Amino acid sequence: MRYVLPVMLAYSLAAAQGALMDAVQEKLDEVRDVATQAYEDLLAGNPTAAGTMTVTFSISRDGFVGDVSVASDSVLFPVADAVRSAVSELKFDAMAGTEPVQISVPFEFRPPE
Repeated sequence: MRYVLPVMLAYSLAAAQGALMDAVQEKLDEVRDVATQAYEDLLAGNPTAAGTMTVTFSISRDGFVGDVSVASDSVLFPVADAVRSAVSELKFDAMAGTEPVQISVPFEFRPPE
């Protein structure tokens, strides 16, 4: 699996707080681990499964994650369900004095060659 953290994410978070940017990256690493495991499980039954997925969510001022959506190729629906669940459970520290933050993260899944 190839995991891509887009430039637009870095720009939107830089406007918030450096600590938040680090926390988001750390949490996205956890989500990537969930996505990797779910994708490996999918490959066991469908060794040519490949596609893209975009995860979008918001972080409120109080650190709660909301508005989670996952758009993916249909072959990746089992992975999308796992990722949606993992992202929904994320929690961040409160962000005093900042606006809520919107996050959009693309994933690309390709089987090993």
